[in-house]
Amino acid sequence: MFVKRYRFAALIAVATLSLGLIQAAERRIATTAVTKPLAEPAAAPTDRFERPVPMGVSVGNTPSLPFIYAGTAGLLVQEVNAPSIKYILSNNHVLGVQGPTLCPGTAQPGIFTLQPGTLDIGNDPGNSSFYQVGNFARSVPLVRGLLARNRADAAISVTTLELAKSEILGIGEPTIGTVNPVPGMPVIKSGRTTGVTNGTVDAVNVTLRVNYGTGCGRYRFIRQTTIVPGTFSSSGDSGSAILEAATNTPAALLFAGSSSLTVGTPIDDVFDLLGVEMSGSTPGQRRAMRANRLRDPEMSRLEAIQARHEDRLLDFDGVEGIGIGREGSRLVFKVYVTRLTPALRTALPRDLEGIPVVISESGEITAR
Repeated sequence: MFVKRYRFAALIAVATLSLGLIQAAERRIATTAVTKPLAEPAAAPTDRFERPVPMGVSVGNTPSLPFIYAGTAGLLVQEVNAPSIKYILSNNHVLGVQGPTLCPGTAQPGIFTLQPGTLDIGNDPGNSSFYQVGNFARSVPLVRGLLARNRADAAISVTTLELAKSEILGIGEPTIGTVNPVPGMPVIKSGRTTGVTNGTVDAVNVTLRVNYGTGCGRYRFIRQTTIVPGTFSSSGDSGSAILEAATNTPAALLFAGSSSLTVGTPIDDVFDLLGVEMSGSTPGQRRAMRANRLRDPEMSRLEAIQARHEDRLLDFDGVEGIGIGREGSRLVFKVYVTRLTPALRTALPRDLEGIPVVISESGEITAR
């Protein structure tokens, strides 16, 4: 689960705003933000940063009680049809939550987004302008259950350029644009818990199940991306932007993982579902870039094969997910299992319609 701890205290009442008042909230947080200097400059992602804050640092919402928790600010983005409206992009289970459950989709529009999150503050300060960097705006709805077809765990909080900037801590400015994750792609991220780490895309088009913890349940996702090694991320890194390492171009949004892998959603899907694009994008820039991408016919063929078999494979007890990876020069199906037992090794097929199946032990996949 993303980093959260119990803190027993009375719930703090907060003022809420309707979605129709987002622009009013934008003006209000610009005029009420406190710029009190710190005794020492921020050094770690868990610190409070001078405003405007970079991405890759600790964020969370108030009210969070009886928990205190934290995730990661991923990217500074803007409304596609109103570029002057800026948002902090992270996960539904980071920006789309509030106490007393912190389950996805519980946040009321307008609640304060804080930097750092309440876990790193050490308490829930309520509507403190000293910590405020935005107001929760909207999230991609999540449907609970093992047959759902969720595409992204993502949410945004409205902010201003006085409160947040596009620079990513430890990495610098991301390249404006997006790139499709592909197996073998080197990637980099900056997160609240593990800082700047490097990894490699292990599989794409992954269908998998993610545990959101007691009381929140398990959710099924499609079209996801996995990254190895397991040290690429940890609890609290949820919301980090995963970038193509060679160009620092956004490729995915981190939201889950296990002891051996990290899970992210392709960033184009995130942007499409939320109606946003990178801050500083020019009209039509991302659409033009996507139009010039070539579709791999072999990948399309494997996606069709996967669709015919994945429900049957996910019915096996202990199977966490299935996607398309690469072994050497050949595309393969990657099947992730909680623990590779002799029974599973015997039961799972060695190929699907002639395409090899590679079984990987992943452990249980949980929200980060």
